[in-house]
Amino acid sequence: MITREELDNIATLSKLYIDEKERECIAEALTQMMDFASVVAQADVQEITGTDTQEATPMRQDVAGDSLSPRDVLCNTLNSNKGYFTVKKNG
Repeated sequence: MITREELDNIATLSKLYIDEKERECIAEALTQMMDFASVVAQADVQEITGTDTQEATPMRQDVAGDSLSPRDVLCNTLNSNKGYFTVKKNG
């Protein structure tokens, strides 16, 4: 099980506020994810072939195209300031 200290560290690094009521549920969910990742990491994939997609999917050229105007970009946001999205900071 993920410890309280580890959960606090994850919350700090991800800049998330975790309510005291949610801590146990989130810790359990993260523990299940880590357990699953551990199982996947142990899978023997030595004999699996044909997963290299670089040859099958060539990269397209990165070509600049027409851009939206700031007005069009911000038309559906509730909050903007000086041409930027504004987001409320929690905590």
